[in-house]
Amino acid sequence: AANPSNFLQDPAFGWGFYGHRTNLYRATEPHDGFHILGQWIRQFDMEHFIVTSNVDGQFQKAGYEEDKVLEVHGSIHHLQCLSPCSEAIWPNQEEIPVDHDTMRALHIPRCIRCGGVARPNVLMFGDFSWVSYRTDRQEHLFEMFLEENKGREMVVVEMGAGTAVPTIRSLSERLGRRRGVTVVRINPREPWIDDPHLSIPDGSLAALQAIGAMLPEVRKG
Repeated sequence: AANPSNFLQDPAFGWGFYGHRTNLYRATEPHDGFHILGQWIRQFDMEHFIVTSNVDGQFQKAGYEEDKVLEVHGSIHHLQCLSPCSEAIWPNQEEIPVDHDTMRALHIPRCIRCGGVARPNVLMFGDFSWVSYRTDRQEHLFEMFLEENKGREMVVVEMGAGTAVPTIRSLSERLGRRRGVTVVRINPREPWIDDPHLSIPDGSLAALQAIGAMLPEVRKG
């Protein structure tokens, strides 16, 4: 279903899948792991940047600054024209009821420019019409962050990044080749990473809670 051709051939089906996901993400509250990371950032006054392949907007919902988040696959909370007729990207404020018996949307969002079918501003499989400038801007801010902190010691905390779509893992490993950068890979199924980096075979929340419990002792040492 995560293919732009579905919106072209059967918009109600395409939006049935993505409308259901949109409604789920809107109803989901960020788990405590988001708040643990935020607490560390505030407590230790850390320079930071979030890079995520998730499209659910949970980091922003948890209070992270918009200009400190790079969403490499876009955001379900923003829309674009299916064609696209322009480079326009706008907030997804649509109500998208879905018939759960047929998984078809009962409302089809429309482009604010041409009135044609709109789609999520999300990079899908086989996608040649994704409007990327919002993510391009985020990527520019991330590259500026890296440049401004060049030569400083840095920790990359990678959580739940698998090998099926290895965008995040590849970025972590690229950064890990820089002097002074340590990668902490948290993954219950695919935790492996070469020394001197750290591997934690656990879920994100449990691992962050365990690290948080050790931090006071580490600071004493």
